[in-house]
Amino acid sequence: MPWIILDGIPLSFTDEDLRRICAPFGVVVQAHLVRMPDGTPIGFGRVEMGSMEAAEAARQALDGRPLNHHTITVRHLRLAEEPPSGSASS
Repeated sequence: MPWIILDGIPLSFTDEDLRRICAPFGVVVQAHLVRMPDGTPIGFGRVEMGSMEAAEAARQALDGRPLNHHTITVRHLRLAEEPPSGSASS
């Protein structure tokens, strides 16, 4: 499933808030804020969307959007372990 990365998330946000802002664009499989080892949020989150179309719709709609005096930056996450499209798996 495709992942998007959101940077500039307000520090007051929860995982559920992150899920809520992405849900209008498609199925949210999971949403997690990245935190320091002590649990302090760092304003960065990862969201797994149900389809590439949903991930792209969320990216287009949210990238550059102001949210609680922050500007969100959104990009696709490219996982190194994903095989190239069309490759055969053994």
